[in-house]
Amino acid sequence: MAAAGPAAALTLDETVLSAGATGSVLTDVQQFSIGSSALITPTDPFGGFAELGVFQVTGLFDSAGLPVASTLNTGYGLYLTYVVTGTATPVPGTASMVITYSTANLVLFADRNNDSTFTLIPGGAGPGGLPIDLAIGNMADDAPIAINNGTNFTGSTTVVPISPTELLGFTDVTLYDWLLQPFGAAALAGDLFPNGLRLVSNTAVPIMPTGVGPILVSTQELGTITFIPEPGSLALAAVGFAGLGCRRRRR
Repeated sequence: MAAAGPAAALTLDETVLSAGATGSVLTDVQQFSIGSSALITPTDPFGGFAELGVFQVTGLFDSAGLPVASTLNTGYGLYLTYVVTGTATPVPGTASMVITYSTANLVLFADRNNDSTFTLIPGGAGPGGLPIDLAIGNMADDAPIAINNGTNFTGSTTVVPISPTELLGFTDVTLYDWLLQPFGAAALAGDLFPNGLRLVSNTAVPIMPTGVGPILVSTQELGTITFIPEPGSLALAAVGFAGLGCRRRRR
């Protein structure tokens, strides 16, 4: 078990993460590789938008940058649901835009049977009344590890046009002040959850017309989430977790 205090890496007890109690205790998980899908909708005529999506963890890496042998995506899965809002602002004198974020709400889950499915839904009743939604199938056995309510984050996304219909984006955002959940405390073998998670990714995004309307575009994102040591305290949430408006569908 790692020493007390803010940690730069995760301890993951796979026998807790997996409903079948398969795997071992991993003591040096420094980074996740991720793939994601999302929907974006405009919220005002001035570049405001909301984005809803899911990051699925595809691999684990240690502090040396080497793959960690695990039962990830065989005995269990890991995924992170998110809703963010922000504004896309043109960079004067260039064709680029900078995307800054106003709010964020994220939950890191363990898929304990490695069977969850994710369906992005244009239309319908999404979180906060958004016309986009995320349905998660086979979620009954999933458990929250940590939550971020977007009270402390830095960074932005820069996008440049690469064709008349597509933008290429680079994101570098760090989210602080994660709230470890009761299941997460067990899954981390009593260790602390890192205070800061840094997301670095490349995103291809179809160009979205300006103005408010039913323009819903899907993004595909590849990148990494790195756990960083930062000063600060970690609060243990007593009960419950934010569901981000995801509908539980048993399939």
